[in-house]
Amino acid sequence: NKRRERIEDLDRLPFPDYSLVRLNLYNEFLLSKPFAVIQTARGCPFECNYCVRTYGKKITYRSIESVINELKKLKSDFNIATVRFIDDTFTVNKERAKRLCQRITEEEIEIKWSSLNRADTLDKEAIQLMKRAGCVRIYVGVESGSQKILDFYHKGYKLEAIKAQIKMVKDSGIEAAAFF
Repeated sequence: NKRRERIEDLDRLPFPDYSLVRLNLYNEFLLSKPFAVIQTARGCPFECNYCVRTYGKKITYRSIESVINELKKLKSDFNIATVRFIDDTFTVNKERAKRLCQRITEEEIEIKWSSLNRADTLDKEAIQLMKRAGCVRIYVGVESGSQKILDFYHKGYKLEAIKAQIKMVKDSGIEAAAFF
């Protein structure tokens, strides 16, 4: 097939047809069912040399309104209890992540959720807003406990910084999980 053009306006895409999936068969490990996944952005700007960048380095975002509408639909139509935001890095744009969390809180969407993140894209304010919005687990791409390996992978951060970020997540009351 010839190369397809990138979809710049992700809001043009319809929500997945969750009626085709037996959602009760899936869950976020040790969290309530039913479960669904939501992608709010495509792309990752980081240079990790082991990663497959399915959508490239350029980040394209769905509107916050679109994400809120999908969460409401999942809640009302399927009584979803838990969601995982499957963006490569949910907090790559911290201000956007904070706005989304504020909207989830304002809209009183009662849902538990997790997200994928890099340690260096988290800060105390974002973590607090995430918790208030229902975040119960933050997955962090640690990859290795060796600075030599982190440097080889081109992670772009130091082991001590990762430890501090993980501690900040744990201190907030959100579960920290790491990928190695």
